[in-house]
Amino acid sequence: MAKVWIVAVCIGFLLGEGASAVENRTIEVFGEGQVEVEPDIARLQLGVTTMASDAGVAAADNAEIVRTVLRVLAAAGVAERDVATSNFFIGFERPDPERGRAEGVYRVNNMVEVTIRDLTKVGEVMGAAMEGGANEARGLHMVLEDPRQALVLARELAVQDARGKAEQLAKLSGEKLGRVLQISEANGGGGIGPMVK
Repeated sequence: MAKVWIVAVCIGFLLGEGASAVENRTIEVFGEGQVEVEPDIARLQLGVTTMASDAGVAAADNAEIVRTVLRVLAAAGVAERDVATSNFFIGFERPDPERGRAEGVYRVNNMVEVTIRDLTKVGEVMGAAMEGGANEARGLHMVLEDPRQALVLARELAVQDARGKAEQLAKLSGEKLGRVLQISEANGGGGIGPMVK
C-alpha cells in the first residue's frame, strides 16, 4: 500500500524586473509536487472492554486483561516504547430490560496505540492480542514514520511545477519572468498530507 505525499504551493512572480507598478505586473500560479513512498510502520488501536455491577471489579478485571495483552505484545516482538495508552474510560450504563440487562453495569474501556515496525507481522500481532484478551481492534494505518525527506522532495517538485507554469504564461503574454515576490504552501487548508493509494 503506497502513500502519496502532496505539497501545493502558491507563488507570485514579478513580470519584468523594471516594472514600477508591481501590483499591475505580477502573475500568481499554483504548483503541485507529489511523492509516492512505501509505509514503513503500522499503527493500530487495540482495546479491552470489561463490564461489572461494581466499578472496582470492572476496573480490576480490565487491568488484569490489559497486563496479559501487553505481555503477549511483548512476546510478539512489540517494544514497550511502541505501546501507549490512547484512551481510558469508565462509565455507568443504566438497566436495559429490552436487552436483558435488569441491573446497571459499569463499563471500563482501555485503548492502546500499538506501533508495529515489521509490517510482515501485522496480522500475527493483531491475532496474538485478540487471543490475549483484547476485544477491540480498529484504526489500522500504514504510515511513514519520518516523512521529512519525502516532503522536501515534494516541495521541490511543487516549486518546479509552479515556475514552469509561470514561465509559460509569461511567454504567452510576451513578457519575461522576473523574481519571486511571494510563496506560500497550502493543501486544502491543511498544509501537507498523505493520500493512501
